[in-house]
Amino acid sequence: MKRISMALVSAGVMLAPGVGSAQTLQAGAELPPNPKAGECYARVHVPSQTRDVAKRVLVQEGGDELVAQKAEYRWVMKEVEVEAAFERVEVVPARFEMQRRQVVIEPSREVVEVAPAEYEVATEKVMVREAYQTWKPGTGPIQRYDSATGEIMCLVEVPAEYRTVKRKVVKRPARVERKTIPAKTETINVKVMVEPPRVRRIKIPAKTKQVRVQEQVRPVAISRRPIPAKYETVLETVKAGEGRVEWRPILCETNAKPDLIKDVQRALERAGYNPGPIDGILGRTTMDAVHQYQTRNGLARDFLTIETMQSLGIDPQS
Repeated sequence: MKRISMALVSAGVMLAPGVGSAQTLQAGAELPPNPKAGECYARVHVPSQTRDVAKRVLVQEGGDELVAQKAEYRWVMKEVEVEAAFERVEVVPARFEMQRRQVVIEPSREVVEVAPAEYEVATEKVMVREAYQTWKPGTGPIQRYDSATGEIMCLVEVPAEYRTVKRKVVKRPARVERKTIPAKTETINVKVMVEPPRVRRIKIPAKTKQVRVQEQVRPVAISRRPIPAKYETVLETVKAGEGRVEWRPILCETNAKPDLIKDVQRALERAGYNPGPIDGILGRTTMDAVHQYQTRNGLARDFLTIETMQSLGIDPQS
């Protein structure tokens, strides 16, 4: 039975043989010092030991700090412009009035007319017989003797004989006349523009209002203030001993009762590690959880040591 337990330890199962089996080791092999009956031992890796050392470290370098002094203000009444001045443009319409005007309703024109001839009745003497000379008996200085009779014959002028006749004569011959027909006008009332439209510009002054405003009486001032360096005392973890391999009491078949292993599994679960099923069997999943717990808490590892059980709050003797 003791040989089987030793084989389990060498195979990696965290059960170790009893103390009596140590006597079966080869001669000259190192044995656990001061072993106790009923306990199992194994060579485990003990991590390096550390200790906390107080150390003064610089946490803030010294230098100059810029200090800004706030500006100072006061409340005053101030007239501010609430509506800007502007120019309004107005269109003044044209002005009309009624006036009497003569308008041409028919323009003047020129017409051509043929004026007939004008006649008048004229009295005219018409010669119905021409004047002639004839011999008439007479006395007087113009006499001649007629050789036959001795009578005096006078050569007289018989005037021409006329007759008064009336006839129609042309007083004015026919002619072409050009006449200008004057334009026809009419007096009517006419709406006449007496003043043309224009643009009028009206300047509207700005509107102001008395309001309470803040007025700066002192500007922001910047000054320099020296800042001393700051130090803090911190605990520095330093190595106090090297890691080593040594004999430590562990859980073996002598003291690995199923109820005790269940207590270990429950304690690992409460500590946030996954031991697998709470079955009282120290299997691979449970040992992985043990190894993680030992590593994070700086405990000797490779086996379920009595130190680890005590760290989990379990009494190996219970």
